[in-house]
Amino acid sequence: MKDKRIQSFVEEFKEKGNILVCDTIATIETIEKFLMSEGFYYEMKFEKGCTRFLKSDTPPY
Repeated sequence: MKDKRIQSFVEEFKEKGNILVCDTIATIETIEKFLMSEGFYYEMKFEKGCTRFLKSDTPPY
C-alpha cells in the first residue's frame, strides 16, 4: 500500500503534470517507481536541492 504522502505526490502529478519534491532520495525513488508502474513518462530536473518531475511524451531510453 502506498504511503499517503507518496500517493499525494502521484495524484498531484496526474492532475498538474509536474511536482516539486524536496524530500529524501528514498522518497524520490519511490515516486519514480509508482510513476513508472502507472505508465507515466517524465523528466527529472534538479532545482535548489529539490527534484522536479515533469510530464513527458517521450519514453525513457
